[in-house]
Amino acid sequence: MRCPDHPRELVPSPDGLSQRCPFCQGELKGFAELAAKAPGLMRAEHRLDSLGFKKVRHCPACEVAMAPWRIGQVEAWVERCPQCDQAWVEPADVRTLTMLSKSQARQSAFSGMSQAERKELAGGLAEATAQPTGPDVGLVGSALVMAGVPLLDRVEGSRAPLATFGLAIAMAAVFAGGLLLPATLGPDELAYVAGSGDLLRLATSSFAHFGWWHLLGNLGFLVVFGDAVEQKLPRGALALGFLALAPVTIGADALFRPAGELIGGASGAIAGLLAMAVVLQPKARVMMFFGGGGAGRRPLTVPVPLWGYGILWAGLQAVFFGMGLPGVAWASHLSGFAIGLALAFAVKARG
Repeated sequence: MRCPDHPRELVPSPDGLSQRCPFCQGELKGFAELAAKAPGLMRAEHRLDSLGFKKVRHCPACEVAMAPWRIGQVEAWVERCPQCDQAWVEPADVRTLTMLSKSQARQSAFSGMSQAERKELAGGLAEATAQPTGPDVGLVGSALVMAGVPLLDRVEGSRAPLATFGLAIAMAAVFAGGLLLPATLGPDELAYVAGSGDLLRLATSSFAHFGWWHLLGNLGFLVVFGDAVEQKLPRGALALGFLALAPVTIGADALFRPAGELIGGASGAIAGLLAMAVVLQPKARVMMFFGGGGAGRRPLTVPVPLWGYGILWAGLQAVFFGMGLPGVAWASHLSGFAIGLALAFAVKARG
């Protein structure tokens, strides 16, 4: 027997139930077997190809002209031999027949359900296909997002970050004190002077902030990443480590500043917290929000792995440092991130 479309000998199919063309994969099957897969779907119908001529195939078994049978209402056909009741079917038509038979079975099962069963099924489908809209960030979270501060999801641990909040309150209190007593707690009195070697100012420099945005930005990042790290570390270790790391990063940044320039802020130590969170919270994700805000539309939430965010953040810091952009302690950020990574891997190695 040869294929009706190609001069190839038919070979047995892998299941041994039909004959198959090794070139086009068309199959010669029993028509009754095909019709049983989707009862009532196949019917005899005249067919024209795209050129307007009737396409006739001859049965590979008995050489009789085969008649076209349509599968359902779609453009899928099989050729049926009126003499030996064999059918020639192409692979795409087999897939169509399988799909329609499954659909027919589902419709039959659904029609046999009670009203309560249908409601239960509808609820299950709605739950299974629901699209996540991201966490409800609330008022504080929304303010942080508007300020460019990332939000974390899937952070392991649920205890209150008391050490982190304590550090944030201390920073805010010193800043407020500087507004009331600038000659004592102002940034000109607490910030480190590059090239001075003043160790006392180096210790107090992390509490020196040069404006509201400088303070609020540091507080936002401190709360987010400090919380993530505090879930994995003792509170005392986090607080002491932060207070020790901040002067080190200020000193590293001072190496690249002209003598006499004031350096302050805790962003270097906060970069260390970000690096530690990357290692200690491997499942955490940064929730990025795009669009929304109009006509009741929710913003698009894109979860980014924290490690990916950390790599991108550190890469941007390195680029900006290389460009020599003024006004930001790039070297402090990079040194804090590097030290934080080393500390986190050391902590993880100790279990």
